[in-house]
Amino acid sequence: MEDVTIRVMRPDEFDEMRQVSVAAFDEPAIGTLLDALRSSWAWDADLCFVATIDDEIVGQVLYTQSILDAPKALEHVLVLSPVGIRPDLQGQGIGTTLITESLMAVAERPEPAIFLEGNPRYYQRFGFVAAGDLGFRKPSLRIPDAAFQVRPQPSWSNELAGTFTISNGGVYGSLMSTPILNPPQSGILGMHKTQMRPVAVGNQVEIRPMMYLALSYDHRIIDGREAVTFLVRVKDAIEDPRRLLLDM
Repeated sequence: MEDVTIRVMRPDEFDEMRQVSVAAFDEPAIGTLLDALRSSWAWDADLCFVATIDDEIVGQVLYTQSILDAPKALEHVLVLSPVGIRPDLQGQGIGTTLITESLMAVAERPEPAIFLEGNPRYYQRFGFVAAGDLGFRKPSLRIPDAAFQVRPQPSWSNELAGTFTISNGGVYGSLMSTPILNPPQSGILGMHKTQMRPVAVGNQVEIRPMMYLALSYDHRIIDGREAVTFLVRVKDAIEDPRRLLLDM
C-alpha cells in the first residue's frame, strides 16, 4: 500500500470527496446524502476525514452530530456514516487506517458515544458493539439488530441507556394500556390519565381521582412476587408521598 495520509478535509475539497464516496458505493444517492448532511445542523467540518495519496483524496469517513433521547436528558452523540474508499484501492487496508485514525482524532470530543449501521464483523475491531446489548433501541425497524452498533467514548456514562422505562401515556389521554418491553430492558411501567371515578370508601361511594398503573416485566429474570410488590410500593407512594420521605 502506498503512503496514506489521514487528515481533516479542507473546505474546497468537498466535491472531490463527494465523487470518491459516490464511486465507492456506485450509488448516486450517496452524493445526495452528503449534500443533505452538509446543509444540516448535524454537519461539522472538523468531523470529515479523508485519506490521501500524494494529496489526492482516495477515501473518506464522515461523522455527524445527532441527539440521543437518554433516560435523564438529551445527549449529543456522533454518527459514523458514510465511509468509502476509491474502488481501485479497496481491500488494501486504507479503510481500516482511516477509521482507526479518525476515531483517535475524535476521542477527546465531549460526545459519549458513536453510533453506526454496518457489518458487525468488520466494525467490532474498532470497538463497536451491538447497541441493543447496551439498552439502545434502533431508530428504524429496517435496520437489522446486529447492524445497529455503538462505540462508547471516554465520556461514556451508563446512564445513557437503561434497563427500565417509565411510559406516561396519560398525558395523551390514555386511560389504560399494556406497555410492551423493548429488549434488553427488564421492565416498563405504564402510567395513565388521572380521572375522577366513583370508588367504595368504607360503606360509602365517593368520587376520587384514580389512575391505573400497568407493569410489564421479563419473567425470565423477575419473579411475579417482586414485580407485584414493587408495583404496590409505587402505588402507595403516589397515594401518600410522605412514604417516600419516611421510607415506609
